Amino acid sequence: MKQILFILLALALLAAACAPAEKSAKDDSPQSALLPTEAPIALQPTANAPMPDHYPVVTPLPQKTDNTIPRRADQTLDAVYLDSVNLLAMESFPPQFSLEVMGNLPTPCHQLVYEVHPPDEANKIVVDVNALGSVNAMCTEVLQPFSAVIPLGSFPEGHYTVWINGAQAAEFDGR
Repeated sequence: MKQILFILLALALLAAACAPAEKSAKDDSPQSALLPTEAPIALQPTANAPMPDHYPVVTPLPQKTDNTIPRRADQTLDAVYLDSVNLLAMESFPPQFSLEVMGNLPTPCHQLVYEVHPPDEANKIVVDVNALGSVNAMCTEVLQPFSAVIPLGSFPEGHYTVWINGAQAAEFDGR
């Protein structure tokens, strides 16, 4: 009889130890609630605020039309595996065009590089898309998916074709 009571008492203690703790009334508020933040900084002076002596000068970064990287002797330029290419036309004046490219790099150690050439006499825009890798890098031999937007720019009136790595990918009319 003592053994049965001891076993029942041990089981009751185990069950109580495994049960979740009770919540109190003050624990009903969410713990991960966002705290109030400071008021946003006004970009323009308000009527009651004093006018500052000067505003900081912001210089935009120079825009590049390519993502080329100078190649060193220990680097290789390899092919990428393109899955899809979409032409994007921005709603601006003049219209800006970009290419959305998706595909795979040869390995995770490769870096996507591209170069956009200006249109030739036949309004053909050539875009070279490659993968820059290192000869000495030890890397897993598995494809690395990528998605990138390549800005083409704006173009005068005419019909243009876009060629990526030797294949026609898109065409559009410039304005």
